[in-house]
Amino acid sequence: MLVAVNPRNNLAHCFGCRKSLNNIDLLLSLDYSFADAVALLESWLRLYQIQRTKRSTTAPK
Repeated sequence: MLVAVNPRNNLAHCFGCRKSLNNIDLLLSLDYSFADAVALLESWLRLYQIQRTKRSTTAPK
C-alpha cells in the first residue's frame, strides 16, 4: 500500500485503491482494532509533544 498524507486536510491518500482515509480509518485498514488505533495515535501525540517541548526549551547553538 503506497500512501501519502496531505497536511492541508490530514487525510492519507492510498494510490492503490484511490481512497482518502483519516488517521483512524488508515489504521483500521491495517487491521488495528479501534481501541489499539486510538492508543497508538495517542502515544505518537505524546512523543511529538515531548520532542516539541525539548526543542523549544533547548538553547540555540
